[in-house]
Amino acid sequence: MGYLLLLLLVGGGEISKSTALFSGVLSVSTVSDQAQVEPDPLAQDSVMGVFQTVEALDSTVWKKERLAQEYERAFIRLWDQLRPAEDKYVPLAQFAFESLTIPRVGQTDERDWGIKVTRFDDGFETLTGDQWKGLLGQFKDGGFEIVETEWHQTAFDWMPGSSARSIFSFKIHAHHPESATRYALTGDLIVIWSDQKDGDGVYLAAQLETQNVKVRQRTGPRAFELAGIIDPLKINRRGGRISGVLVYDLDHDGLPEILLPGCNRLLWNEGGFNFRAEKLFHQGGFKSPQQKRLPAAAQTALLADFTGDGRVDLLATEKHRGVRLFPGGPDGRFTQVPQPVEAIVPTELAEPMAMTAGDIDNDGDIDVWIGQWKDPYVGGKPPTRYYDANDSYPSYLLINDGHGRFRDRTEAAGLSAKRHRRTFSASFVDLDEDNDLDLLVVSDFAGVDLYLNDGKGNFTDVSEQMIDVRYNFGMSHTLGDYNRDGALDFYVIGMSSTTARRLDYMKLGPARRSVLTSMRGKMGYGNRMYLAKDEGGFVQPAFNDSVARSGWSWGSTTLDFDCDGDRDIYVANGFWSGNTAKDYCTRFWCHDIYMGSDAPRPAVKSYFEQTRIFPEYSWNPFEKNHLFMNEAGRDFLEVGFLMNVALGFDARQVIGADLDADGRVDLLVGQVVLNQMPQIPSYLHLLRNHWPRDSMHWIGFHLDDRTPRNSPLGARIEVYTKEGVQVDYVVTGDSLQSQHPMTKHFGLGSLAQVDAVVVVWPNGKRTEVTQPAID
Repeated sequence: MGYLLLLLLVGGGEISKSTALFSGVLSVSTVSDQAQVEPDPLAQDSVMGVFQTVEALDSTVWKKERLAQEYERAFIRLWDQLRPAEDKYVPLAQFAFESLTIPRVGQTDERDWGIKVTRFDDGFETLTGDQWKGLLGQFKDGGFEIVETEWHQTAFDWMPGSSARSIFSFKIHAHHPESATRYALTGDLIVIWSDQKDGDGVYLAAQLETQNVKVRQRTGPRAFELAGIIDPLKINRRGGRISGVLVYDLDHDGLPEILLPGCNRLLWNEGGFNFRAEKLFHQGGFKSPQQKRLPAAAQTALLADFTGDGRVDLLATEKHRGVRLFPGGPDGRFTQVPQPVEAIVPTELAEPMAMTAGDIDNDGDIDVWIGQWKDPYVGGKPPTRYYDANDSYPSYLLINDGHGRFRDRTEAAGLSAKRHRRTFSASFVDLDEDNDLDLLVVSDFAGVDLYLNDGKGNFTDVSEQMIDVRYNFGMSHTLGDYNRDGALDFYVIGMSSTTARRLDYMKLGPARRSVLTSMRGKMGYGNRMYLAKDEGGFVQPAFNDSVARSGWSWGSTTLDFDCDGDRDIYVANGFWSGNTAKDYCTRFWCHDIYMGSDAPRPAVKSYFEQTRIFPEYSWNPFEKNHLFMNEAGRDFLEVGFLMNVALGFDARQVIGADLDADGRVDLLVGQVVLNQMPQIPSYLHLLRNHWPRDSMHWIGFHLDDRTPRNSPLGARIEVYTKEGVQVDYVVTGDSLQSQHPMTKHFGLGSLAQVDAVVVVWPNGKRTEVTQPAID
């Protein structure tokens, strides 16, 4: 029974089955029910008027959502009590209810690496509060440790004369140290509320029922271990931030270095996860008007041979101070005086966020795309269309003359129409396999844009033709052949919102802004995977829900962490974790998305300044990172906690790289601590892959970047075995403010031989090697 109890405590399961049961009992309101005249906050000239309008909307249009928030306080308090609790059984035992109905153990499925997935759907039993406490005691005495939990209200309803009801998705990660077994439990909890409140004015739960309960478990050593944490203050007395992470083998010794332009540090890899720090920018770097060096030396940066001399250079940006090119030296350092990129007016570079490079016009030199992001709350001017925003600072296509001097060709190349996207990531990559570099752009408040190259550096927007649904709050992307058909696919990271799903379930929204309301489901859906079709273009797979709802997600990487021959995905999560799980998300979906304007609104600006108060609120807080394990291209299974990479902080940058050259891909994960503003501490976590090699083989390639005017950027690598072909591309701009190394890693599973390897270079030339050595 103790084991059964553990399984019933965890959550995050699908809402579909529970919603069907839930909606069969209660009716829901609709937008058409709201016949009253709706006030408009944009029509107000004073901040007091905006507040009064918001209050009026909360009492009419959003009345049921405000009530949902009131009932949710019970689980916010529970979550807030559980996080710091040394004994997490105490808050669970103190949670009051009248009865709990739980399902019995059902079928168990065996997955790769001894992972078991058990469903609980074989009948039900009902427990009293005292019986529940007894089960908790059995579980605790059995040596099970609860590590972390999540609770999210995915549905709510209430009608006069009936009890209010909610559905909460819940997640519990637990560990049994004696048996070295980890458990990840997910499910839905249906709550029928009492009309009584406790002494704190919090509604009490009456009846609880769990649905869609699953448990994933794995016994064995941890796949990843924390090898170190890089603190900018400890490697640079002036501090700085982890605002960009670049991994590159600068001295060609097989061990990639780590470059941190945000705190002006280069970490030389000395093997065994030992790094030696020194200055990255030695002279003439980014300086203030008073000629004092700034602690944060660069906002974004990119490594490539821009000058065509066979040495890797560093292109770096800084807010309002432009772009600089730091020529590389023979020893891999950047000691020369940098040259400014005059094609960009420095003051127009307000928020550089994304950079990608490649030879787009087939002239032998490396060109650049720079994308910018814009804070949606600047000047009280959120995007007018939060699903198709094109109101940011300009992006730039920079054409190289072969010597590191650039000219702006954005408009002439056909890229001006959407150059004002709020971009987070972008990559030059061959999307249609015609041997030229196309452009993939991922943007906040918009989603995905695809542009095909004619081979001469002229682009055509094919977004609507090549993908089915492009909308999301795009935060990053990663690329790989996810279904093992030999074609390149890609995966776009977005924000999956339980608040948006709850509002859609209740069918709430202002009638006068129905178009904005109708896009809520698409924008809040989450991550989207796009698989290449034989006839061209891309389509989302039937299993996309398996990889969609990871939270408010950021950086991402594609890797084969277990060397089994298919591509797994790691995703960073969590936006703003304050002192409480009380979430700002309701304000965003009920009010912020409707306050977009083409012109600055001083009253709205003041309203945002007074309502976005953290850490009294959080925003998608305390979310865990996800590791999606590929199941032979047919589906993905989330195994982050089972493999010890779930983490628990607000994560940002992600890179997969074999830092110790042992054939196993390690992880670099950036952390930001927003609730300590204005300092905003940041850290870089190094996670070492300890996956047992046993009979699992691998092969890796580092493409030579020292041949002048023959950069490997954009190259395609094909690995042929008796089981088929694996493909990968050398790209930049994927993940978030990150650059992966030029080395490419392929897991082979139990295969002991590679038949052939083909490298298709950006200029169309091919290099073929038969039966190369492995491991």
